[in-house]
Amino acid sequence: VTLEEVDSIWEEVIDRFGKPPEEAKWLYHQCRIRIIAAQKGYTHIKVDNVSIAYECKKGHALSSGRALITKIKSPEDMEKK
Repeated sequence: VTLEEVDSIWEEVIDRFGKPPEEAKWLYHQCRIRIIAAQKGYTHIKVDNVSIAYECKKGHALSSGRALITKIKSPEDMEKK
């Protein structure tokens, strides 16, 4: 799945059903973040309001961690951070 495909589906949903609910916006932005992360080699991403937990596999090495972020107030903020 590519960002373009997700964006195309999102535009179709808006065209067909109108303004989406807040929960759908969160899902859309989480999908975009997961695609970007997968393209960079991340195998696990978990986002909450104040942190991102991740795992990244490069070759046989697996690294993981957690990064603190400022509080996310809206779906759009999530992708900006």
